[in-house]
Amino acid sequence: PFDLFLAADAAAPQRLFNERGGPSVPTCYAVGRLALAGGKLTALAAPHNSLAIANPATAPYGRAAMSVLERAEFESGGQRKLVRGNNVVQALQFFASGAVDLALLPAAIAPGDAASVPAQWHAPIEQHLLLLRDSPRARSYLKWLRSDRVRSLIEDAGYKPCP
Repeated sequence: PFDLFLAADAAAPQRLFNERGGPSVPTCYAVGRLALAGGKLTALAAPHNSLAIANPATAPYGRAAMSVLERAEFESGGQRKLVRGNNVVQALQFFASGAVDLALLPAAIAPGDAASVPAQWHAPIEQHLLLLRDSPRARSYLKWLRSDRVRSLIEDAGYKPCP
């Protein structure tokens, strides 16, 4: 029932392509950026700050968040209360409701005053798409997604362009 699959990572579309093939190989449509809601990056070192992240077992942004937390300068925050949401939206809900002090989130959904996390602190969050069925509508939509106008919108939403 689906013609196009857009994912928050590269692995899921590649796995799907390996299992069922498709009219084209997975391609990158955006590179996600991580942001800290609720404080400056140095707040990650404070053990009294509670922190929400997406589940690293299932969410690319959760894996990126764990990479950030494993940095030497944040070891002192290792005793903090770490709350894992099922996904990035639940991590945002924990922060927005006041249940946690901080949240590592995609920049695209983080509050406007969130601190940008340097990209070199975690593996790139390349988001890929896969054309599942070759139909005129799917090809047209894919062409639109790759247009300069949409690329500009994607960047305005907090993503980086693909390499």
